[in-house]
Amino acid sequence: MKNFTISIFILLSSFGYSQSIEKDSLTQRRINNPITVQIGLQGSIFTSLDDNFISQAYSQNIGFNLVGRFGIKEFIGIGLNYNRYEFKLDDSRFFGSNFPSSRFHSFMIFAYYQQPIYKNLTAELKFGFFDSAIKNRGTLKTGNLTYNLSGVVTGLNIIYYLSDKKVIGISFGADVHFSLSETIETAPAEQNFINKNIFSTLNLGIVIGN
Repeated sequence: MKNFTISIFILLSSFGYSQSIEKDSLTQRRINNPITVQIGLQGSIFTSLDDNFISQAYSQNIGFNLVGRFGIKEFIGIGLNYNRYEFKLDDSRFFGSNFPSSRFHSFMIFAYYQQPIYKNLTAELKFGFFDSAIKNRGTLKTGNLTYNLSGVVTGLNIIYYLSDKKVIGISFGADVHFSLSETIETAPAEQNFINKNIFSTLNLGIVIGN
């Protein structure tokens, strides 16, 4: 029993020591190079999370996601995000057959918090605001019709760095968008759209930073 107790004590001491070394190493990295700038390019999948206008009207598709971060290395900062998808009108009862294709694009500004999980693995939580639009491309006769959405966004991102220097990494994450304001913009006027949409984007790609 005594030997078992001693073994457990040694194991816990070793684990605590290794965690202390990792924490000291992270602190030293922040001291040596506190400011980080990252850019990321990801493939992205758009998914509606409830039975709403977007899910009924469009067949969603794969797009891309471009993100930039500026802050304190593996700690806190702010970021900018742009994503774009090509949509196809799936149900003609909404806009008739005058809009053969649509494009969704969105801008986001967010604050993030990053926490190292294990060695080269880092988790990121973020919260921010987005402004997006679905541009329905019409004919020369009908013109275009734009559906605007804006609201709040929250997300979780996991980054696995390919080396201890943490310059290049692979990122996977999901952002959930809660639309709070929606309008349909037509040529003569703009009208409020009643139902609110919740949708997510799943992102997989690379990040490069200092």
